[in-house]
Amino acid sequence: MDASGNISIPNGFEWQKRSDTLDTDENREDFEVLENVVIDSVFKLKCPDLNVLCPNEAQNIPNVSKNAYESNLNGLNEVEYGGFSRYVSNDEVILADIIREDGTPPESAAFIRAGPREKLYFHPKKVIAGIVTCGGLCPGLNNVIREIVKTLYDIYDIEKVYGFRGGYGGIYGMKPLELSLDLVSDIHLKGGTILSSNRGGFDSEKILVKLKELGVNQLYLIGGDGTMRGANALYKASLEENKRSGYVLSVAGVPKTIDNDIDLVDRSFGFNTAVTEALHAVRSAKTEAMCAPNGIGVVKLMGRHAGFIATHACLASGDCDLCLIPEVPIALTGAFLYPSFRTFTIK
Repeated sequence: MDASGNISIPNGFEWQKRSDTLDTDENREDFEVLENVVIDSVFKLKCPDLNVLCPNEAQNIPNVSKNAYESNLNGLNEVEYGGFSRYVSNDEVILADIIREDGTPPESAAFIRAGPREKLYFHPKKVIAGIVTCGGLCPGLNNVIREIVKTLYDIYDIEKVYGFRGGYGGIYGMKPLELSLDLVSDIHLKGGTILSSNRGGFDSEKILVKLKELGVNQLYLIGGDGTMRGANALYKASLEENKRSGYVLSVAGVPKTIDNDIDLVDRSFGFNTAVTEALHAVRSAKTEAMCAPNGIGVVKLMGRHAGFIATHACLASGDCDLCLIPEVPIALTGAFLYPSFRTFTIK
């Protein structure tokens, strides 16, 4: 990016192409063909695309990271691919059901793969971002805030990042906090959220008026189910506002749940901390039970309708004899009580 804010692809930069696992005959020899395991239809989940929804405002700027561009200008030639290991095409997808066998229907659902694109919708120097945390607290909130800020400044070199305090209502009801790299440098060492949090206060009209006044065109919403429903409603309201005034707002939801109940991800942020803290309760219950005649220790863990925290805490501690989770129906009395547990209690 030059002094005028123009972005061009530096000389010598090449876009990395992905190599295929079976790109040579030699590699193919290590595999056998499964004739009856096929996929002939892939249904891709539709993902909102500003290039389609608001094409008139698209900038189509080459996506060259700040550090890569500066390295090239300084003659370091350390980065060859625009600062990213590779770009991701909108045609790349992740299959929803990757475990297949003979007889599995030859169709699959798929999701667009995340990652850096070759072109940017917004010009980085025209981006003003906002970050909001809503709902209850969760371990890792400050980490998320910090990484969003660092990525926006260090990689994309955007203009400004606002932090809105007090949830949705704080967007229009409180003075925003300008987030700098210095301000967020050590917040990952602290609990809670530096932006504070709140439930309620959602008013799409008031929120859009304030965001438009501040020039915010990217909004990152960190929260649970209610927050994501609000994000969806705000996204729809912003499209109507775009038709009226040409104002474009990109709404990005960052799901927050320590319960780990988000499909197709390995774990949600805060989950590991929840399991670690649960171990203390499990071990304390075991100690209490061992020190009393016929002692039984019972620990009830959070998770709403998901048993991930309970399951992982039991496995990590190695001290539990029975783990009850919502996903697995269980009879607590009668002939269908787990035989091994019934035998254990009788002994």
